[in-house]
Amino acid sequence: MTILVLERGHVAIGNLIDDGVMVGLDNAFIIRVWGTTRGLGEIAYGGPTPKTKLDPCPPIRTHVLKVIMRMECNAEAWAKASLPERPK
Repeated sequence: MTILVLERGHVAIGNLIDDGVMVGLDNAFIIRVWGTTRGLGEIAYGGPTPKTKLDPCPPIRTHVLKVIMRMECNAEAWAKASLPERPK
């Protein structure tokens, strides 16, 4: 899992796709509320907190220059997390 901080304040998490020109996330969620006391890195290391709000969304694609920051997440912590169900 990778967190992308995008222009205009959007923060998303998902499985990274990067071809050098376009960057995106599959199985993506918008992180609406971090729910942390120690910043975004807290959920990157430990997975979502009980106060974290994740909104399922379709795959995200954007130009690589629109990415402000890319943060790799602890895959084990996120694999254990109970993530919101996707709409059908």
